[in-house]
Amino acid sequence: MEQLISIFNATGIANYHTPVPANAALPYIALTDYAESYSRADDRIDDITEHIQADYYTKTEYDPNKDVIRDALDAAEIVFDYQCRYEDAEKVYHHIFDCEVSA
Repeated sequence: MEQLISIFNATGIANYHTPVPANAALPYIALTDYAESYSRADDRIDDITEHIQADYYTKTEYDPNKDVIRDALDAAEIVFDYQCRYEDAEKVYHHIFDCEVSA
């Protein structure tokens, strides 16, 4: 998780919050560590992968900062999936980066 916090802070494009305060100014990023995967070798846990969702909230669907985030994750060799949704209740675009990070 600390690796992702450093990467997102280095982009300089959004405030990082977890949990997100009710009055957070856009754009902002929230990180959620939601799962771990384990692989075994030699009768022991050999590798741990953390699954972390990075939620980037903006007012625009085609926010150029999405590419900055994508490039920063790519440069750090972090595997991720991306999707964007419009959150009607909050009137924001929710850019979701679902990341896998070695623990």
